Amino acid sequence: MKITPLAAESMGARSMATFVETEEVNILIDPGVSVAPERFDLPPHPLETYQAQKLRERIMLFAQSAHILIITHFHEDHLIIDAPKIAEGKVIFMKNPNHNIPAGQRRRAFQFLQAVKGLPREIIFMD
Repeated sequence: MKITPLAAESMGARSMATFVETEEVNILIDPGVSVAPERFDLPPHPLETYQAQKLRERIMLFAQSAHILIITHFHEDHLIIDAPKIAEGKVIFMKNPNHNIPAGQRRRAFQFLQAVKGLPREIIFMD
């Protein structure tokens, strides 16, 4: 088994995107990345925005060879909504958007489900 961190705080942006490669299957966990909208009353530095974009590109590249996506919750740093092709042909294991979930995350979950409608091979809700 090979585990590859794709994006994380220590890599310059908010994320925990991780790629797990086995002989049988490739798994992409929490395919998202973001920058803090404001810290200490300051907007994100241009280098943070640049790094987040580079990490997003890396996530999208690895997503091409993933068989399974796992979405643990629906913060922006755990899920890219505006790139529905990330789900094409994949099995998605995702947090159930109807159980124990804040309203904002529920909205993002249903935005994601609407965006990927008809693309995944299967969606399995789990908690």
